[in-house]
Amino acid sequence: MRGTALLFAAALAPALAAAAEPIPREMQGTWAKDGKCPVAAERLVITATTATFGTNAPEAVGYVPQDGPEGRSALKWMTEGIVSNIEYVPSSGLLRLNGMGWGSPPTEIYSRCAPG
Repeated sequence: MRGTALLFAAALAPALAAAAEPIPREMQGTWAKDGKCPVAAERLVITATTATFGTNAPEAVGYVPQDGPEGRSALKWMTEGIVSNIEYVPSSGLLRLNGMGWGSPPTEIYSRCAPG
């Protein structure tokens, strides 16, 4: 039974990878909670393929357009079973970490750090 569950989970992971698109440039860069850009532990760095929180190891993410309510798009982890997502809000220029997934209040808000 356990083997079947693992095969099922493994079969779903490529589906998410196939659905993901390149991460938009406006989401890439260095962001921080509460404007704390100088504090490494408060940063979120997004590249074309990863998201790195603080001093943790980079994690594979992909951009999934029109994934959420009202056609909202987000970054999602490529690891199956993680419901969290990162949403860019164009009207404010902020990133929202929806730690509990869509439908819950954002758990963190990130603003862009100045380049350099």
